[in-house]
Amino acid sequence: MSTAKTQKTLEALGVNKKLAATMSKAEAKRGTPYLARDVFLREMWGTVISAEDESDGLPTWIEEWLRPFRQRKAKPKGLAAALDRALSSGVSPQDLTAIVREMQADALYNLCFALDGDKSTSEGIVDHDIDVDWGLYTRDEAGAPQRRLQDLHESFHSYDPEGKDARNYYPTRK
Repeated sequence: MSTAKTQKTLEALGVNKKLAATMSKAEAKRGTPYLARDVFLREMWGTVISAEDESDGLPTWIEEWLRPFRQRKAKPKGLAAALDRALSSGVSPQDLTAIVREMQADALYNLCFALDGDKSTSEGIVDHDIDVDWGLYTRDEAGAPQRRLQDLHESFHSYDPEGKDARNYYPTRK
């Protein structure tokens, strides 16, 4: 993809013009897959529930879990039952959303950390000196790995579409 096309695509995705120009030039010069990283991180955040979407007075994600049971006038099961109990006991929908949203973001951050190839610190794995190096790559037309996407975990929180940089809420990691 040409530098100009990469820049236009990044701008269309919401990257400011100056940063898009810098990223597209660096991608052309060094082969750093900024566009692929940008798309991946936006896709990851697209899977995280929104704190802003509501339906029938409840966050959309809660309504989507409860609706099938309410429509059938059936007793909720599984997660829907837990949500129903939490709401009935006075937990606010906003608190439930904050808990779930932050846990989703934390899980995706940890996935990005692993894909950046950082050595595992998981209990049990470190003790056995297992050498595993994860990575996320762009591919060529034949499907062979080409360019490695890097710095995913370092950039992850800055892609939060709601502008809630979750790093402000997390305890310091060891």
